[in-house]
Amino acid sequence: MADHETMEQDTPADAFVIDDEDEDDDEEIPERDESEENSSSNRGELEKHSTSDDAVASPKKQQQLSAEIELPVRLQSERTQEHTIRAVALGLIVTSLLGLMLYGVYERETVAPAFSQLFHHNNNNNHEEESGAYQVFDADAPFTKQEIQDLQHRLAPKDFLLSRDGKTLMPRQFLHLHHMKTGGTSMDYLLRCATSRLHQMGYTVPFSTLHECSPSMYKQCLSVNSSSCHKRFSDAAVVSFCAPLRDLPAFSWTPSLQDDSEFDNGDDSHNNVKKVEQAQQPDHPVHAVTVLRHPVERVWSMYRFRTKACYKCKTLKEVYETIDAGQGALEFGEMCVAQLQNHMTRNLIQHKMEGPEDEIVQQAVSDIKSFFTLIGLTEDMNSTRAMVNKVFPWMSDKIEGSSTMCLLVHANKSPTNNRCGPGGTHWDLPPHPSEEDAELIRQHNPLDLQIYDAGERQHRLQKIALGLEDPQ
Repeated sequence: MADHETMEQDTPADAFVIDDEDEDDDEEIPERDESEENSSSNRGELEKHSTSDDAVASPKKQQQLSAEIELPVRLQSERTQEHTIRAVALGLIVTSLLGLMLYGVYERETVAPAFSQLFHHNNNNNHEEESGAYQVFDADAPFTKQEIQDLQHRLAPKDFLLSRDGKTLMPRQFLHLHHMKTGGTSMDYLLRCATSRLHQMGYTVPFSTLHECSPSMYKQCLSVNSSSCHKRFSDAAVVSFCAPLRDLPAFSWTPSLQDDSEFDNGDDSHNNVKKVEQAQQPDHPVHAVTVLRHPVERVWSMYRFRTKACYKCKTLKEVYETIDAGQGALEFGEMCVAQLQNHMTRNLIQHKMEGPEDEIVQQAVSDIKSFFTLIGLTEDMNSTRAMVNKVFPWMSDKIEGSSTMCLLVHANKSPTNNRCGPGGTHWDLPPHPSEEDAELIRQHNPLDLQIYDAGERQHRLQKIALGLEDPQ
C-alpha cells in the first residue's frame, strides 16, 4: 500500500492511479453502466423485430435474436476487464522501476558512512567564510566506490624494473620516507633484508640510506653534487630517506606517482622484476611508502629516546618552555627541536613550512593522497605489514626462489639507561606521557594532529581496497 500511496503523490491527475479500494470499483462500475445502456438498446431491437410480418416470433427465433444482441455486450465487458488488468500490470511495473531508480541513486552516491575523502572541499563556501573556519578534509564525508576502485588500481602489485643487462635494478624506484620514532627503523631492517635477498638471487640492487640525523653528512650529500654520497643516493634503486620531501629533487628523485601500467610487458617472474629499456628510465614512477604515528606518542617516544643526547635530561615541560622562549635551537640544536614540533608535516610537504597553516596542511594531505603509494600506521603494524606484502611482493616474508625470511620486527627501542638519574643512573620515564605532557605535545603539534587524521583515513581506505577490511 505504501508503494501505491507514493504513486498517488507523483502521478498526474489524468494518469492512472493504483489503489486497493478503487480496483474493485474499476471492475464493477463500467459493467453496470454499459449493461444499462445496452439494455435500452436491446429493447429497441426487440421491438423492431416484433413489428415484423411475423407478429409473434417463435420461441426458437426469440432465443436466436437475444443471443445476437447480447454478444456485443459480453465482448465489451471482456474488453473492459482486459483494460483494467493491463492498467494494474503497468502500474506495478512503473512502481518497480521507480524503486530501482531510487536504490541506484543511493548506492551510487554512498558506500560507507563515517569516512571521508582525504581532501574534501565543502561546497557551502559562504558558510565557511561566515564562520571563519577552514577545513582541509571532511571527517564525516562518505567515500565512494570510485575512490576504492582508483586506489585498488594504484595498489596493484609493484614490480622492479631491470636495465638492459637483465640483472641490475634501474635507479630511483622505491623510497621509504622515514619519520623518527614511527617504526621507520624496523622498516629499514625489512628493506635491507629484502634487497639482500634479491642480491643473493643474482640481482644487483643499489640501496642507500640518508638521514638528516647526521647533520654534517646530510648537508654534504645535499650540497656537493660531485660527492660519492650524492651519487650513491641518486643512483640507488631503493632508498630510506629520513628528511623532508622538498630535498628529494636535489638527488634527482622527482616526486612522481605516475601510472606504471605501460611497463607491464608480460615478463613477470617469481621475484617480481621486469626488464625494460634504459631509455624509459626518466619516466618510471617512484613508489613511496611512509609510516605515521600519533603525534603525542611519537613525540613522547622521541623525548624518551634522546632524553640526554638531545634534551639535556630536562623535563618535557622545561624543554618546551625553552623552545617557546626562542632558545631551543641554541640549547638543544635545530634537529632536536624540529623533532618536537610538527615533524611529520615538515617531512611530508615539498616546500618550506612557510605561509598559512591551512595551506601547509593542504599540501601535506595532497602528498598523502598523490605521492605515496602506501601509508602505514605504527598503531596498526600488522595491517601495514599485510599491505606491504600485497603491494610490494619482493618485500614479503618469503618469496619463491629464496629460503631467506624477511620479517618486520621491533627495532630501535628506548635506552634502558638514559643516564639522567642520580649519579648517571637511569631516569625511568613512563611509556606514555602524563596528561600534562600530552597536552603540551598537542599544543606544539597542531598540524601533525591533522596530518595523522588524514593518514589514518587513508590507511583504512587502503585496507578496504586491498580486501583486508570490509566497509562498515
